[in-house]
Amino acid sequence: MGTQTLAVVFSVGKGLMTLCAYLAHQRGLLDFDAPVVSVWPEFGANGKEDTTIRDLFSHRAGLAALDTDLTLDDLSQWTPVIRATEEQKPLWAPGTDFAYHALTFGWLTGEVLRRVTGLTPHDLLAGYLTTPLGADAWIGLPAEDEPRVAFHLPRPEVDDPAYEQFVQLAMSMPAVIRALNLGGALPPTLIDGSDQDFNAPAVHALQIPAANAITSAASLARIYAAAVSSVDGRPRLLSAESVADATTLRSFGAGWPGALTRPGIRFGTGS
Repeated sequence: MGTQTLAVVFSVGKGLMTLCAYLAHQRGLLDFDAPVVSVWPEFGANGKEDTTIRDLFSHRAGLAALDTDLTLDDLSQWTPVIRATEEQKPLWAPGTDFAYHALTFGWLTGEVLRRVTGLTPHDLLAGYLTTPLGADAWIGLPAEDEPRVAFHLPRPEVDDPAYEQFVQLAMSMPAVIRALNLGGALPPTLIDGSDQDFNAPAVHALQIPAANAITSAASLARIYAAAVSSVDGRPRLLSAESVADATTLRSFGAGWPGALTRPGIRFGTGS
């Protein structure tokens, strides 16, 4: 696979969304420590009124899994997932614990950014990062670029009994399954050979900001290089203050017990 080959990069999309968030912050559009309801009033239902925007970006919102059953068509429309998050009662008091928001991270942060910038994740990524930098990266792949995308094989077994035991235990937890399949819309293993897995062109075309970003190794390196250094004579994208804030530890330790956080996992603001 060459450096220009496109591939689904899964949770790398979280980092791309976070880069956009810090650029919005630097433009005066976003305050990470403001309550979510200051930009998204409908979010505050069912005990979420004190959740901060930083809670969403640091996996502390208590919304790792949703109770609402969803379909691939729901995901394509964006709004049904947003309504489900608005109605959801958090799994823990927001801000008091953490667990990996594997898929919901994208809709939570994406909706906040849509509210403050007016841009969907697809257009936000294009406007803030890829068009200015001349990079290939999408959240919602154009059909004409589908032939360039590499095929993902299922996760192989790892010769590490402790790790495999951890995976099996995690996948036995209802909250983990719902966190990964988003109420049935996607396969919990992400790649399973179905027409709804992350090899499917229909999934590539959706906006799933936490999981279906598609880019190349060269473009991803270009974006991250530009974040912290000059590329082609352009000023770096992120200020020293933004970098320091993003890399400050916000979530670490055992995590919420219902999700079985892998030991050693740590999160700053966005990941």
